[in-house]
Amino acid sequence: MKRLIFLALLAAGLGRAAAQAPDTTVVHALVNKQMTWYGAYSSTAAFPASGSGQTFGRIWMKYTLGCATGGCSDWDYTTTVRVHKNSKVWELGRVITPYGSYMRTSANGFSPQWSHDYWFDVTDYVSLLQDSTLVSVFYSGYSSGFSANVTFYFVDGTPTREVLKIDQVYTGYTNYLNTAQFESTATPAKKVDLLPGAEQIRFKFTPTGHGFVNALNCAEFCEKNYTVKAFDTTWATQAMWHDDCGLNPIYPQGGTWLYDRANWCPGSAATTYQHLLQRSGASFPDSLKIDVDVEPYTYTVPASETPAGYQLEGHVVQYGLYTGIPWGSGTVDFVDFEVSEIVSPSDDPRFVRDNPTCSRAVVKIKNNTDQDIPHTPTVRYGLCNAQGDWLDTNQTYTYLDGTGNYVWKALEERTWKLPMGQLSQWLGLNDTGFFRVEFEELNSQGTQDFNPYNNFKISRLLRPLVLPTSTVLTTRTNLAASETHWYLWNGTGQLLRSRDNLPNNSFVYDTLNLPTGCYVLDLYDREKDGLSFWANTDGDGYMRFRNNGGSLFQRQLPKDFGTSYRFEFTTGAPLGQSEPRALQAWTLYPNPANETVDLSGLPEGAEVLATNTWGQRVPVEWIDLQYRMDVSNWSGGIYWIRWTTKDGAQGTVQRMVVAH
Repeated sequence: MKRLIFLALLAAGLGRAAAQAPDTTVVHALVNKQMTWYGAYSSTAAFPASGSGQTFGRIWMKYTLGCATGGCSDWDYTTTVRVHKNSKVWELGRVITPYGSYMRTSANGFSPQWSHDYWFDVTDYVSLLQDSTLVSVFYSGYSSGFSANVTFYFVDGTPTREVLKIDQVYTGYTNYLNTAQFESTATPAKKVDLLPGAEQIRFKFTPTGHGFVNALNCAEFCEKNYTVKAFDTTWATQAMWHDDCGLNPIYPQGGTWLYDRANWCPGSAATTYQHLLQRSGASFPDSLKIDVDVEPYTYTVPASETPAGYQLEGHVVQYGLYTGIPWGSGTVDFVDFEVSEIVSPSDDPRFVRDNPTCSRAVVKIKNNTDQDIPHTPTVRYGLCNAQGDWLDTNQTYTYLDGTGNYVWKALEERTWKLPMGQLSQWLGLNDTGFFRVEFEELNSQGTQDFNPYNNFKISRLLRPLVLPTSTVLTTRTNLAASETHWYLWNGTGQLLRSRDNLPNNSFVYDTLNLPTGCYVLDLYDREKDGLSFWANTDGDGYMRFRNNGGSLFQRQLPKDFGTSYRFEFTTGAPLGQSEPRALQAWTLYPNPANETVDLSGLPEGAEVLATNTWGQRVPVEWIDLQYRMDVSNWSGGIYWIRWTTKDGAQGTVQRMVVAH
């Protein structure tokens, strides 16, 4: 276990004093586990000691999935991260692997060095993440393989709710033969004893359906609901379904990656549905009877085939007082709004389909309380430099829905699209750009904010491609052209051109004369299988830009894009380069580091740049001339290291941990 201290000085002019971010304890529970065959891969983790009195405002689990040493598997397999505690095996996160043939063969922009991060909020499981504890990842594959790294981040602070007790009521995989059999073995009614101090109860449920060798294509490819019954009433009905597999950030893949599935997609995490079992204005009885029923269906298992089935994990969590305010008191003495994500602009691989951008910023704002909040925050946003200082391009934004309703429901998260379509908002962008969003005002009543450390976020942005002001857009349709349609917008949302009802197997040309500015091309496919997909008979199509009056190729859009593809670009704007240079690979060692770090693979004269997790520049000092960097005086934490040269070459961005 390593103790890391993140120091963040808020930039001057933000309207409040500089603050120190909370300390964070980092535990590397699983390191480079090679998942080559069906089974569990485990290690013992040294979590914070129980009884120490230390409290954590948030606990994050990062699960990094990569290719095994021998390459990624071609198949989609279920993996689960689990903690072994109290004679039980608790699932903390579930990820289904992508079809890895393109990673294995270095095709379509992938390589055997591919990896992807998945983040899980595991704050409620603090009682399980204590002392010396066995952590494992279970791999359901029968071929090699994938690698697993699991890291926990314990952020100091006061939890918004005290977790009094957590019960595992459902777990494991069960074949679905018929309704009676499944409900009696997988989802029978369960009794949970309730504590006298319980103020709130939440049911967390993670179902995924697998197998489809029947006429219904169940359980994997059929949309079914489940029903939660509690306190002698039907509490919730929820669809077990991901309808966005065609928007998978890991694309394209070699298998049927774009087909929607029962609460998962190849390469995605399963959704954990949360149901607040709250009796407003009434006390809880001594126990809770909870029952889950899956929407019934009937099918015949073909001879010599494996039946369909569901993997389930269900937990009942009991909470104490929410920082001293009883449920239903009608008092809102504080708020806990959070800037939970910056979707764009961002270089986060999870949001690759929304980036790069020049037309808008997309951020997620969340009410972290279990109370309705009758007012909405105001955010300030715009570009900043590597030190986090604002450039002269920030705005304020307040959310209003169509009725002018400001009320945020308990635990509600909203996605705000913030306009940034004017090129003047991007002036001052240097070689590396950063974007910042923060709460300027949480409310007009002066209500106290429970957790000020989640009130802002900084992201590293990618520059859009620059195209000539006059180009020709060529659309080569496939044999299902009626599925293809596209729209061209300027940066402020004005529609400039669109195409629909295109002829099959044809070339369609559009000459575009676009003044200097920001533009967005939205390409859609009605069947959600792109212009080219190996598993259909639609043939092959494409879209590409070239110079008007010439043959200079500018950009071809992806063909196997699934549901849609968003391409943002500029013409004549100083946001990027017309021919971006590929980032060069290099290495640093050791990582984590304590005193020094050796950098190798850098060209002569390269300038090394280091920033912390808040986007602030960190001075780089050298011990000798062979790129040996001195980090002995750096605060413990996570840093981002890159290099550039005077002729424009750049190295890949490396993540480095300093632990003293």
